[in-house]
Amino acid sequence: MTETRIVEYDLPVATIALMKKEFSALIITDKESYELVRQAIGTTRKHRTAIERWRVAANTDDQIRINKRNAKVKETTALLFKIEEPLKAMKKVEDDKATAIEAEKEAKEEERKARIMARITSISDLNSPDIINMGSEEIRKVRDSLIDLEITSGDFEEFMDQAERVKANVLMVIQKAYDERLAFEAAAVKAKEEEGWLAEKKRVQDARDEELAEREAELAKKEAAAKAEEDRIAQEKRKAEIREEARIQAEQNAKAKAYREEKELLEVRAAEAAEKIRQEALKPDKEKLRDFGGKFTHIDPPEVTDKEAKRVLGIFAHKLRDILVELDADIENL
Repeated sequence: MTETRIVEYDLPVATIALMKKEFSALIITDKESYELVRQAIGTTRKHRTAIERWRVAANTDDQIRINKRNAKVKETTALLFKIEEPLKAMKKVEDDKATAIEAEKEAKEEERKARIMARITSISDLNSPDIINMGSEEIRKVRDSLIDLEITSGDFEEFMDQAERVKANVLMVIQKAYDERLAFEAAAVKAKEEEGWLAEKKRVQDARDEELAEREAELAKKEAAAKAEEDRIAQEKRKAEIREEARIQAEQNAKAKAYREEKELLEVRAAEAAEKIRQEALKPDKEKLRDFGGKFTHIDPPEVTDKEAKRVLGIFAHKLRDILVELDADIENL
């Protein structure tokens, strides 16, 4: 078997496979294995850079050959183009003439068909939405003009069958509209006859309704007057009742107030009498307390020489005065 190689560069694919198998198994565990990895990188780099240099050189040679080939082709096609162009121009003149003739022919044909379709459309337009607003005589004239219209091959040519169908459909619609308008007009005449009778009946009923409304209004007026008088009497009665209730309540309030004032006066007098008795009973005790407090005012303080002892004595004397003042106030409040 022939061994596959990478283009023209002398490096078998099998050799690359062996390098991949050998180098992929490398693992760095020490300085020696590190050196093996470094050498493997150098080997692959050497082959890779050599291949790149070969590729650049080969592409340069190929480009030169391509440029020469392109120049030759350009020169040859330019000579052929000079022969081809006059022939194409001459052919185009004839092609344009044929295209113009065909376009004119198609335009005439389209114009012919458009004229025929316009005739058919004019038939269809007779079925106008406004027909429902026409009187029966107007609709009859439209219907008769459509009936008198002849569909001939000279006017409609290959569209004759279509024109017949449109005419038949429009005629059917117009006939229906005519019949409905006749029925409507007959009903309108009858309705107009009945309208006078209904108007007279309505006038009589309106007169009766008006008379009844006047009677009801008069009755309502009387009832309202009676109700107003009844309400006035009830209101006056209620006012009198309220005044009487207010008078009674005022008397009750006055009696209650007099009772409370008399009770309060008696309670005040009783309290004053009780307080007077209590104060009389307290006089001996108050005198005893005053005498007791007076004894402290006649005590001569000791004579001391030490500064700290004088400070303590001064504080005590100040507190004693406060106590005696408080004692007098408490005696007065007994």
